[in-house]
Amino acid sequence: TEWNAFTTYEVTCFTVKMAATSDRINRVFRVYSEMIQRSQLRSLKIKGFRNEMDVIVEELKNAADDPEDRLENAHISALFPKSHPLHNNIIGTVRQLKTYTQGKVRAFWQKHYVPSNVVVAVSGGGASADAAVRKYFSQWSPVAKKTRGIIPRAPECLLRTLPRQRRTRVHVTRIPQEQTYVCLSYRVPKCTMYDRERIAQLRMLDALLGGSPNSRLFQEIREKKGLVYSVSSTLREYKDNVFFEIHTLTEHPLWKKKTTKKTKKTKKTKKTKKTTKKSATRSLGTIGSVLRLIHALRTTQKVTTKEIRDVLQSYEGILKIEEEDSMNLAFHYGDAATFELFDGPNHFIRSPSQEVEASKKITARQLNALARECLVPSHMTLGVASNSLTKQEVVAYVERFAAS
Repeated sequence: TEWNAFTTYEVTCFTVKMAATSDRINRVFRVYSEMIQRSQLRSLKIKGFRNEMDVIVEELKNAADDPEDRLENAHISALFPKSHPLHNNIIGTVRQLKTYTQGKVRAFWQKHYVPSNVVVAVSGGGASADAAVRKYFSQWSPVAKKTRGIIPRAPECLLRTLPRQRRTRVHVTRIPQEQTYVCLSYRVPKCTMYDRERIAQLRMLDALLGGSPNSRLFQEIREKKGLVYSVSSTLREYKDNVFFEIHTLTEHPLWKKKTTKKTKKTKKTKKTKKTTKKSATRSLGTIGSVLRLIHALRTTQKVTTKEIRDVLQSYEGILKIEEEDSMNLAFHYGDAATFELFDGPNHFIRSPSQEVEASKKITARQLNALARECLVPSHMTLGVASNSLTKQEVVAYVERFAAS
């Protein structure tokens, strides 16, 4: 049995993968029901509570040493203003953690761990799993009608939609590692997680641009030019805002060449400065190559019908594998139910295969219009984590690129 738990910016998830036997299914649901519904929080005694807080502080310090985590936290803060809840790091800061008390944690649990905020998603297990869910969760005392869940419906979440972005934003994080991490985010105007047709089109565009080894970014930036160690694209979906993102990691061959010979300090300093300059040039060249490819997608090298057919074939192959994994299916239906991503009056949730069938209706004309609307320089937030680039250098390069 594999137990796990994690927290995203909008949900906390507890998962378990187990053999589908009646005895084990009952045991797992009994444990989960006691933990979520009737937890005594015994570890919140003073000594236990402090030990738990020490673990979290250590996790926070480890994240500060990880360049990808540092860039992710800085990037989120750049995407959202201070007034928006998503501006803050999930774990928080050491100063904030020191203000937490046993009473605050218990009050949070009592307020938010209630039936109206919980979704139970099960894949596999058949009648035994269905009976276990009813046995251990049907007796959970319902909240009063006036009590509302923490996950708002679409009309309410639209109130937190960000205002229109009118210029490119740039932020640079200095790291000691000899690598350069880049993240480009394009905010999709007037789009939320509930715009299912538009989300389907964005996922198709994601697969074409950087979502697979056959994508344009992977073939051009990594395979053809060899500028990066990795490159990919993805959708950052929240219930009130959606971003189209591109990630690259530049690993320079220069850094792999280590010498054991002793040199004078002056020569070593000159060599370090020369290497740093070459690294900065290469990193800026990578950013320029990505921006040129995106510009070409919007203007001259538009999406073709053949590319869409190839993506759909790849989709179908991947889904056949993923649908054999019960955990993937549980996540698929759990996410849809959590955020109320329903179709029709009967609250119907599409299966992965049905989503692929719906994607077959997407045309090249729709994707080209979407690229022209979304992948606009003024909608872009560019984040860089590097030991060789400064914000001034990146801003100047982006401005020169835009002017040309």
